[in-house]
Amino acid sequence: MWSAAACALAESGHSVSCFKTGVDATHPSVRRLKSFTCTVRNLRQRNRAPVLIKYSHVLPLAMHLSTRRPDLVIVSQGDNYDGLYLGYLCQKLRIPYTLICQKASDYLWPEDKLRSRKGAVLEGAVRCFFVSEHNRRLTEDQYGVTLKNATVVRNPYMVRAAQPLPWPACDDDGLRLACVARLYLLDKGQDILLRVLARNKWKERELHVSFFGEGVNRQSLESLAVKLGIQNVSFEGQTSEVISIWRNHHALILPSRAEGMPLSLVEAMICGRPGIVTNVGGNAEIVEDRVTG
Repeated sequence: MWSAAACALAESGHSVSCFKTGVDATHPSVRRLKSFTCTVRNLRQRNRAPVLIKYSHVLPLAMHLSTRRPDLVIVSQGDNYDGLYLGYLCQKLRIPYTLICQKASDYLWPEDKLRSRKGAVLEGAVRCFFVSEHNRRLTEDQYGVTLKNATVVRNPYMVRAAQPLPWPACDDDGLRLACVARLYLLDKGQDILLRVLARNKWKERELHVSFFGEGVNRQSLESLAVKLGIQNVSFEGQTSEVISIWRNHHALILPSRAEGMPLSLVEAMICGRPGIVTNVGGNAEIVEDRVTG
């Protein structure tokens, strides 16, 4: 969403500077931004460095903002808290800002000592954008605020299907399910799925689960599958060919512990595939139980 917003602003003639964690110069979004002559700077490297090193990027960013005095700063967050310190910086510099919140987790609540300050950052934004109603409501509960500046928006999708794809033929594997998500257990919960598949009644059923995606827990998941003796799974890696997934799979399965509004669910439904999902994030806002998933 952040790169699409930056490109739209650049196309409209605005001067746009981007700061991103762990910039990959070869990524299509970064290349497209640079084609609009947008500057793309590395905010900081992804690491678990000590706090003083981890936040060392704030000073040069503050100097940039103080010098440039932008009309608006857009802070794109993976959660509903990880960029609030940047909103706080904008408050101190008296620069208008908006917050994009991609996810809110029921198990991650703010500490009391920081709750009111972070709530004030949310309230002080020009707009707070959420990708699901669930995440907006949960954020308000977590920070004890009523966000009159909140708006629910949708992320751009990667598929364009005028009608549902033809239903895949069944082969010797029977039902083919695809789990399309980052391999990150804390949020995506693929370990839950593997433990279910390890039960005898599921081992005996004719189905195969393909895991699409990459992430920090791939080796852990592959090891767990071997340890549990699961034969009917495969790890297919990352792919940008979303349509090809749904030409060959019957349904999406997402055992997530936390979500915003998963693109993989929306894209599967666009392609005519039901979603087997947990009741987290915005899943229940688009899935009708036992009708569309």
